[in-house]
Amino acid sequence: MKKFTAKKTVAKPKATKNDEFCDIVDMDRLLKGYEFIPPKQLDIAVVLQAVGAVLAEQRQYVELTIPSAAQRAYVSSGRLRALERGSRQVTICEILSLGDALHVDPRELLSRVLAKLDYPNRLSGVQT
Repeated sequence: MKKFTAKKTVAKPKATKNDEFCDIVDMDRLLKGYEFIPPKQLDIAVVLQAVGAVLAEQRQYVELTIPSAAQRAYVSSGRLRALERGSRQVTICEILSLGDALHVDPRELLSRVLAKLDYPNRLSGVQT
């Protein structure tokens, strides 16, 4: 007795409306003079060092000790030390909390980290 096996046919994916939209958006950006800058490879250790440096600089600027800044940010002193050393990754919640504790807008903290990393805008021609 022979077994029946169905042959699978693989159809080529058709362009979706989303693909068409992306093509339109890309063309629109090109026509307006925007140029996409591909992301550069980031070294996590370098990023963590930049985050730590910005946090330490801001803490010292507002003249807070590590224990007092940690208490205001609702993190442990050890955690804040680790963040400032660049040995731990910071969470979004910690950035928000540290921004309040260090009297600075969290967007400013992130902006300063990006500046330290010499991180480019993704689209040239876009002003922030």
